Amino acid sequence: MRTRALSLIGIVLTLTSGCFLWKGKVPEPTKQRIRLHGVVDFDKSTVRADSVPLLEEVAAMLKEHGDLRIVVEGHSDSKGDEAYNQKLSLRRAWAVHDYLVHLGVASDRILVVGKGATVPIATNATKEGRAQNRRVELVVYQD
Repeated sequence: MRTRALSLIGIVLTLTSGCFLWKGKVPEPTKQRIRLHGVVDFDKSTVRADSVPLLEEVAAMLKEHGDLRIVVEGHSDSKGDEAYNQKLSLRRAWAVHDYLVHLGVASDRILVVGKGATVPIATNATKEGRAQNRRVELVVYQD
């Protein structure tokens, strides 16, 4: 897993640095972004039962299309300190990763990222906004 992540980082750095040595194929653009609200509760990192059907659909799609890979991005609201939120978002992403692996998706097809509270999609000033920011996003890529 770390090797794949480091390889992806190396590719990005190579492409953005203007390196003329990189001759590899540029990955296909994102196929789909799946935003999962309500996957986890406040200050929790366990997959909720009502999220299972959607995760089962995602697992079936990945098993059917062997050329697809995903990045699981965990997010948090801004309650608590930055370091805690970063770890919480990573635990949320790992919970979804582990559930997809439990459903039969190969672990090496899933990259896990914790974003903390750095990418809000709603205001953190309201309870409703914070609930929207507590989420996991699946970014689907073609291999």
